[in-house]
Amino acid sequence: MPVYIWQAETPEAAGLIKDFAKPLDWTAPPDGWGHDLVELAMWDEAPCPPGVPGSCMVSEVNKDDGDPAIIFFSAASSALDVSRELGASGGLQEWDSVIAGSQWAGRGQLRRGWHSPEGNMYVGWRIPSPAGPGEELASIVTGVALAEAFSELGIELELKWPNDLVLVQCEGRPVGERGWGLKVGGILLEERGGVLIAGIGVNLNETPPAEKLRDGHAVPAGCLVQDPDPTKRRAGPLALWQAVAPAARRHYEELAQLSAAEVVERAEARLAWKGRPVSVWHESSPKEHLDFDKRAGTIVGLTVHGAIRIAFDDGEKTFSSAQLTPLES
Repeated sequence: MPVYIWQAETPEAAGLIKDFAKPLDWTAPPDGWGHDLVELAMWDEAPCPPGVPGSCMVSEVNKDDGDPAIIFFSAASSALDVSRELGASGGLQEWDSVIAGSQWAGRGQLRRGWHSPEGNMYVGWRIPSPAGPGEELASIVTGVALAEAFSELGIELELKWPNDLVLVQCEGRPVGERGWGLKVGGILLEERGGVLIAGIGVNLNETPPAEKLRDGHAVPAGCLVQDPDPTKRRAGPLALWQAVAPAARRHYEELAQLSAAEVVERAEARLAWKGRPVSVWHESSPKEHLDFDKRAGTIVGLTVHGAIRIAFDDGEKTFSSAQLTPLES
């Protein structure tokens, strides 16, 4: 996959992107990026992809392979913001991606802030709307595709409904309290003007501080790097995304051709806590009614529309939005 490093000698050359992104300072690359940048040397000046303002550096290693492009920004308000702007200008084609060294305004579900220090992975990935199951399952399709791609690298992730990635095993052993897993990433889809972008954040080396976690968060935050010794760490953000992206695309294209029922079957195979008791709180419940509205049930699976199915003592109910917290069996 050709990798471009975005440069902007002047604000005029950068265009509107200057409001959302910063170019690389080669003397001080983002933390965790030094190894990736060296591995892809040599870097040469080259035109940016059409529709991307400014100038770029491109790696000699893979600049002519014809695969979707990865465009690296040293920092961004969010990879989603930059992807949206490039998508509108024609600078981001389907399967191209933006990757940022850090984000100063990263966001997650319901516009919550996303802790985005250097060293973790922040991607904006332009994907097509699934042709088979339809738009309402696009988030599920993306999550399954990513989880299956990570699995090929030996990283077993499950989907915490509706759009979080949970690490359930490390080196064959369950992780997290009582084996419930650790939240290591999230997915947020945004579509504007027919351009669908998947924002993907994965904790590689650092987790959010406790005060930045949502009240009542279901499981602790974790990261894919379990060993503090840098020599034993997995690849940096760029190298990891280069490994994940082609496999994720392959799985996404396969899933997009399936029926909604078949997609749900694949998703349920990776659905976190399926068959286990959880506490359910509907997101729209008034905060003062939190304890009253919280109920214990068991995750049954998903509907063909992507809603979660929960079995209670008085019958099964479905939720299109809810907070789930695992309970003791």
